[in-house]
Amino acid sequence: MDLKIQDDSTMLHYEQVNNSSVMKAQVEAESSVVYLKAVNYVSTALKIKSELETKALAKGSVIRFFRFIVHEKNDKEILRYILMFVFNRIFYFNQTVKIEDILNNVPDDYREKVEKILQRKRITNSLLLSLYDQVNIRNIRSDFFKNLDYCRDITAFSVTNGVDYTFIDRVSFEIPALRFKEYIEVDDLSTVVKDKTTLYIISPVLLKGKELKWGGIYEGKYITFDMLSSEFKTKSQIGDIDYRTGFNVSCKLVYTEVMETPHTIKKKDFKVLEVYSYGIDDTFVETFAGKKKKAEEAMLKLFQDKDYE
Repeated sequence: MDLKIQDDSTMLHYEQVNNSSVMKAQVEAESSVVYLKAVNYVSTALKIKSELETKALAKGSVIRFFRFIVHEKNDKEILRYILMFVFNRIFYFNQTVKIEDILNNVPDDYREKVEKILQRKRITNSLLLSLYDQVNIRNIRSDFFKNLDYCRDITAFSVTNGVDYTFIDRVSFEIPALRFKEYIEVDDLSTVVKDKTTLYIISPVLLKGKELKWGGIYEGKYITFDMLSSEFKTKSQIGDIDYRTGFNVSCKLVYTEVMETPHTIKKKDFKVLEVYSYGIDDTFVETFAGKKKKAEEAMLKLFQDKDYE
């Protein structure tokens, strides 16, 4: 993308069918809100105090102008350049950014100063990589292009950088409508079922009628979950169960997994469907669901043994 140290402005062009100067107001408004959110997110991550200003639209709502204002005491020009470079690379190119990418795109006489400012602001390759991986920025970018993809009148989206709202003789970066879906995140949700797994309960809900989350330890981590076993909930509420340190259950647990970043998976929405047994150490009480489960397993084993005869 054509970006210079002196640049402070961006022109967003929503290209329409037949070069129309009319655009759906809702699409333009929502796009602007998401764009502001994205710039603010990157600015906060880089610890660069900034805001955007705007001016009157051109060609109705087809072209939108923004100017980056940096509220720092020193080195405003270079900090603005860093912010715009990182934002453009992550948001429009959908690419990771490295320190050398920033340095390789500045004039030689600026390189040393830019490097010192990056060090002073503690902007590292690790920070830049984590920023690109953040689920928040990916979701914001996804929302932006999902909104554009929804509007069938938009044939392309282009970005042009300039100085003081002047964009003459500048090269635009264009994304055709056919590529919008490349920027839209797909929710990689999958349901996981763990049968006869161990869950330590530390915060049971003992009041009848209270639909609250229970608390416990699963695989060494604290989780909240919905207790959906009516039998076990009733036993807890009438005082038949003595909750002490180390109390755990053998249960059927379900949860969803989602890709939080390309490198990490988040587990959420835990639910206990059945409790088979409960207790402490080696002293366990089998529930009706547990006895039923054992009988079903015995019956299945019996049929399997007959198949081999």
